[in-house]
Order: sequence, then structure tokens, then C-alpha cells
Amino acid sequence: MSRTILAKTGKTALVTLKALVFLFMASIVVATCAVIWAFQFKLNNYPVYIYSSPTKISVGDDIDYIELVERLNRLGYTRTTSGNVGLGSWRLSEWSMTINLRRPSISGYRITEGPVAINLESNRIKDIRLMRSQRQTAELSLEPEILLIIPAKGYSPELCRFTPIDQIPSLLIDAIIQTEDSNFFSHHGIDWASLLVAIKSNLEAGRYVQGASTITQQLIKMTLLSNEKTLWRKINEIVLSLVADAIYSKSAILEAYLNHVYFGQLGAFPINGVHEAANELLGKSLEELDASDCALLAATIRAPNVINPFRHPERATGRRNIVLGLLLKNGQISREIYDHAILKPVTMQKPSAAPVKVPNLLEAISSSEAMQNAVQGKTGRYVVTTLDPLLQLRVDAGFRKFLDTSVSTQVLAVSPDNGAILVFYDPSGLHKASIDADLDLFSPLALLPALSSEKKAAPKYALTSHVFLKDPESGSMTILESFKSNRQALVSYITQTLGADRIVGTLREFGVDIELKSSGEIFFRPVDINKVAKVYSTLASVGDETSPSFIYQQPHLDHPELKAGKKPSVNPSAMYLVNHMLKNVSAGIDESDNVASDLNRVPSKFISPDTRGVWGITYNSGTLLVVRVNGAIRDRKKLSSFMDYVMTPLLNRNSSSHVPSGIIFRKICSESGLKATSICRKVSLEPFIPGTQPHEWCPLRHQLDTKKGFTGK
Repeated sequence: MSRTILAKTGKTALVTLKALVFLFMASIVVATCAVIWAFQFKLNNYPVYIYSSPTKISVGDDIDYIELVERLNRLGYTRTTSGNVGLGSWRLSEWSMTINLRRPSISGYRITEGPVAINLESNRIKDIRLMRSQRQTAELSLEPEILLIIPAKGYSPELCRFTPIDQIPSLLIDAIIQTEDSNFFSHHGIDWASLLVAIKSNLEAGRYVQGASTITQQLIKMTLLSNEKTLWRKINEIVLSLVADAIYSKSAILEAYLNHVYFGQLGAFPINGVHEAANELLGKSLEELDASDCALLAATIRAPNVINPFRHPERATGRRNIVLGLLLKNGQISREIYDHAILKPVTMQKPSAAPVKVPNLLEAISSSEAMQNAVQGKTGRYVVTTLDPLLQLRVDAGFRKFLDTSVSTQVLAVSPDNGAILVFYDPSGLHKASIDADLDLFSPLALLPALSSEKKAAPKYALTSHVFLKDPESGSMTILESFKSNRQALVSYITQTLGADRIVGTLREFGVDIELKSSGEIFFRPVDINKVAKVYSTLASVGDETSPSFIYQQPHLDHPELKAGKKPSVNPSAMYLVNHMLKNVSAGIDESDNVASDLNRVPSKFISPDTRGVWGITYNSGTLLVVRVNGAIRDRKKLSSFMDYVMTPLLNRNSSSHVPSGIIFRKICSESGLKATSICRKVSLEPFIPGTQPHEWCPLRHQLDTKKGFTGK
């Protein structure tokens, strides 16, 4: 009987032992798979940063018009009155400005770094000197702002950027090892001696007072486990750490840790990894860190929200000094370096402004080549867009000020010369939605054949040509007057006079998708806001066709990712006349060499309603603004005011505006449309293609208005 019981007991024990061995082996396999997955996949995933456009500053710019001070403040630069302008600071006087530009987090794009001296004359930049090389430059570029962080798979949005371990300063590595795991290179993932000491201290205190997590354990916890303090979680942490140390080298573990360790918060974003800690906390690149900086970063890891350099500089200073003492004791810094570092005050970078919100931006750029390249590999995970953050903010403020927030609205601002998209406002995600088009939307273009030369023949009309009779008593109406008061009738008259085929041919040259039916009816295919922007960019640039683009082509800031289109064969002078027609030009412009720049400050503006909403278009040679309101708008004056509000800071910036060689200006009597005399009451300066300007003097004998007087030029 006893032998039977013993046999059964032995058999049960053997089965139990086998089960335990199986469970142990299975747990090792599971742990191994988990560690390999963490190192090969999760720890190799980093976020993608979407940046705004670097701000280009050129000789001749007015620092108020380009809003330079506001841009520096948003980037976290600090104003100083000190003669020594430190890194990340700027000083402004009446005649000069000095900026000490930080090293940017991205490469290329001609972004300037180091101290820069700018001489001013009435707020306008007279010259720019790079102080390190003592050479002058015509322009410089400020670092861009972060617009959006696309989190890596398995992570929430964070500030985290990969840096190879051989590019991380050895002193920073030494400081972190001394503070976090001094026996890192001698243990096998677990420091048993420190663990036993921690257990004893916690038991004596009756609560958690001391930890003994190695760098390997910390890495495992932040990657595979939670922060809960339970025995089961600690056992898993120990097992996984032993497995990680058995599979991967110390260098690989340390590199992963240095690129993911938590340093605190910047607004809503965690700061993870030494690269972002140096950049966001100190405003420095890793190469620029000194002994004090390395000790401060190492000190912050232990309790980032307690030893917070922003909130508790005294705590941070005390903890930094302890780390400096450890580095001195272990011979990793000299006494001279220690003495200098311990006297250095803790100074932190001023936090940058919260990112500008650009809804649906990711969807708009997801198919771009730059975006596809950014998601590959560990480094270079960023995309630099053409968006201007201050203009984006202005559009958002103007929208809330002038327009109905319940109506779906799209806004696109484009630089006509290169197609760079400066503003993208599309909260409803409709930027690629098709909208029915009609002839009124492109009515300015429909007038081009009437103003263009036909081969060698002179053009048929000028803007002051009289084409309609208002009524028998008040007389005829010019093209300028007709377009403002009854453009549908004007376009119909031009179409009948020149033939619909001429109109259709011209619109096609500008990229309008249009068809002429056999019945003579003109049929338009639906358009989206990008298409409308492309068409009117060609008109704004007087014939240079480009497609709107969000992305700059690395490393240039002048050429976004686009290909120039076919240049329309329409006479540039005719396009200039149409642009002039859309301006609300006052009568008092002098006939001088500055007429082009003066007129460029007055934007062309055009509002076209349809059955489902209204288009608003305004532009000069530097910026085209297209607004689409999808729905009823009661007061179109508010739309016009919104467009003026957005364009205001752009009108005085430098532009490449010029008058085509085929244009001449003449002072015209607004009442007769002929050459103005000294007694003409209303005089305007109008452009003409040679051969179309009037040669006759105004014959009218204007009655003087003794109350208001008159202007005669």
C-alpha cells in the first residue's frame, strides 16, 4: 500500500516538476519574445515632427511688418538688455538688433545659428552680419515652429528624437550612470546588492522609501510595464531585465535608455530622451552641453516633476551640485571644471509657445514624398512645411471676428511665385471636396482675350473703353465700371463679341477644366480650393503657373515640392490690366517710378457667389488668399473685411512686383475716360497697353463744387 502511495506521489511530483519546468521555459520564451519585440520594434519607433516654415529675414525687411519680435517670442527667445546676448536671447535698440540663434533641431533649410548683428534704419533692416565669421549676408532663416507631432505606434504624442550613442557626450553618459546605476557595466540587469539594501530600508520604514532599479529595469518598466508598485510587477521587471541583459549589449541597452528616459513635461508633451531634454530645457544641442548642463540633466531624471528646473530651480541646483561632486570624486571632471560649474546659475530655456492648430494638416500632407521619407528610419523623422504660424493665427482670429463659426469655411493662402501654401484653414476637411464652378468664378480671366493682342493687331479694349449705355441721359459705362456694377452682363457681352471659343481657350490655358458644348454652352467641371488657388496664382504672378504645395524641397526654401506648369500665352500686360481692374485704387497715385510698388500695396479683390456659397479671392504679387464659405452668408462685407484683415500685414512686405514692359500709365478723367485736364474733378492713374490709351483731351467743362473742391492732376 505504502509503495503504491509513494509511487503515485513520486509520479505526481514528477508531473508537477515537469509542469513547473514547462511553465518556466514558457515564461522565458514569452519574456524573450517580449524583450525582442520591445527592442526591435517599440524602442525603434519615434514620432514624426511637422514643422512650420523657417522664417526668412532679408535686408530691406521692416522688422514690424515681418513681426520679428513676435516670432522670436513664440520660439522661446528671451529679450535682454545685457551687453552680452546669451544663447537663445535677443536685444533691440533704435539702431540695431542682436540675436543669439540656437542650433536648430533639424538640418538643412539654410537655418542660421549663432550670434547675428542686424543694423536698422527706421526699423528697416540695413544689413545683417554673422558675428562668428564676421561676414555679411543678404538674408537669414529662423528655426521653424512645431505644428504637429505624429506619435509613434504604441505611444502618445511626445518630444522624443533618436541620437546614436556615439553622438551623445561621454560626460552626460557618465553623469547619468553615476546617478541612476553606478554598477551598470558590472551587473547582469539586476543590482542584487542595491536591491537587498532597498528591501531592508523599505521593510524598516514600513513603506516605499528607496528604489534600486537599474537602467535596464527602468528601460523595461517604461517600455513593457506599468508604474504600479506591486510584487508581481517587480518580479516581471526582474525577469525581463535579466533576459534583456542576456540578449543585448550594454551599449544597446544604454542607447535605448538615453533616447527614451523621461525628463518632465513641456505643456501637454512629455520630454523623453537626452536630445529633447537638452533642446527643450536648456535650449542647446547635445554638442553644446558643459559639465553643469550634463549634471543638471542627470539630476532631473530621478524625479522630473519634483526636481523641476522651471518650477524649483533651488532643488535642481542642489541636486546638480551633488552630481557634480560624484563626477569629481570619480575623476570624470577636474577640480577646475567643478569649481566653475558649481558656481554657474541654473538657467532654463523659456518655453516656446503652444503649437498653432492646423486641423486636417496631416491628411493634407500624408501622401507627400517628404512624409513618406520621414516615417522611414530612426533619424530625419520630420517634415518642414511652408505654413506661416503667425498668418495661421491671424486667419483663426479673423475668422472668429468676422465670420459665422457655424458655417463651413476653407482658407488657403499661397505665395504666387512658388506655390508655397502659407495658410491652411480647413476644420471640416473639405480641401479636396469638389464644388460646382461657373463662369462668374473665372470672370476676370474671361476678359483677358478682350484686352490681349491678337497676333500683331492692337488689343480691342482698354479698361476705360466704353462698352455699355447706362441710359440715354447718363451715357456709357467703361469696362471698369461695368465689372463692378454688372459683371455678368459684361462677360456675356465680351463672350458674344469675341466668341465663346476664345474665352474657353483662354480659361484652359490657366488650367480651368472647361468644355464648349456644340450648343455654344460653356460647361465647367467641379473645382476644389486648391484648383482655384492654382488658377488665380497664375494671374497674380502675371503668368507663372505653379501648383500649391505644403512641403519645401530640402534644402531650399525657395522651391517647394512642385513642378512649374506651362506658362499661358496670354499677354502679361493683359493680366496686369485685369489685376489692376480688381483693385479699389484711389485717385491720388502719383505718376512716378514707384507706381508698381505703390499699386502692389493695394490688393486685387474679387467675391463670387454661387448657389451653394461664396468665393472670396484677394491677392498681390506676394500672397494670394482664397476663401470658400460653404453656405449662406448674409453680409458679404464681413467676408471682405476678413480678407482685408488677413492681408494687412502682408501688403507692406517686400515683393517682386513690377510693371510689364508693355504697360504705360496715363492720367484719365473718370467722367469722360479721356486724358485729364487741369479742371477735371475726378482723375485716376490708369494702365494701358500701348496703342489703347486715349489721345484726346477731356472736352467736358466740369462745374466746380465750391463745397468739396476737386482734385486736378
